[in-house]
Amino acid sequence: MPDVWADMAKKPEPLLNPGTLEPLTAEELSGIFCEELVAQELDDDTRDIEIPEEVRAYYKTYRPAPESSHAIKAAMDEAIRCQRWNKNEDPKK
Repeated sequence: MPDVWADMAKKPEPLLNPGTLEPLTAEELSGIFCEELVAQELDDDTRDIEIPEEVRAYYKTYRPAPESSHAIKAAMDEAIRCQRWNKNEDPKK
């Protein structure tokens, strides 16, 4: 699990105001995002932004680990194999 957001060495182009086609200001962004996200969006100097522990804990709770996703896929493959076998079975037998 990463502890920082994506490496922002090369930031994307700024969000534009659709009416003026100028970069959005902090005031305009505050109507969409919370204060912390506005600060992150407008920060051109910080390369790595730490992911808060509360967010990482949430991701760990609701995001399947790779090994469990492999188990789920294996179970699905088995169910599909059984389903194919049952469809090809003679219903009179």
